[in-house]
Amino acid sequence: MSIKSCVACFFVFFHCLIYSDDDFSNYFLSTTLWDVNGRAVSLDTLKGKNILINFYASWCGGCREEIFSLNSLKNESNKKFEVIGISLDTDTSIVRNFAANANMAYFSFVSGSFGKPLMKSLGNLSSRIPFTVYISKSGAVKFSKLGLLNNEDIKAIKSFGLI
Repeated sequence: MSIKSCVACFFVFFHCLIYSDDDFSNYFLSTTLWDVNGRAVSLDTLKGKNILINFYASWCGGCREEIFSLNSLKNESNKKFEVIGISLDTDTSIVRNFAANANMAYFSFVSGSFGKPLMKSLGNLSSRIPFTVYISKSGAVKFSKLGLLNNEDIKAIKSFGLI
């Protein structure tokens, strides 16, 4: 594990001890993750936007199955919300190749060991994937789902008035 990952995990763990769940989305949006090219990207550019976040990994079969639904949501959203993927993989080249081969229509970040504390802070205490969360422009968590998104979940996401 790199020093960068250790420091990031420490800050997420420390944050979980001192902040309420309501504060987490604001904290999440003030963090920095790595894009598929290894560049640090601040998530603060997403503040004030509706965001659908999908935690996944390249080795997760269920995660692969969800990509079609997530791509459809992204294409139907008419820019009313952002869809982002956060991979638990640690190797940016694996995530870059996976995203390209899977034809992901949405931006993907690499979190490595930083992803599990992020998921736990959003209510996924088991750290299992796939895990999907919707955060409204106000920063409130409006939807979360551990496991594959189904038709009812898609309808629920659409019912937020996003599409």
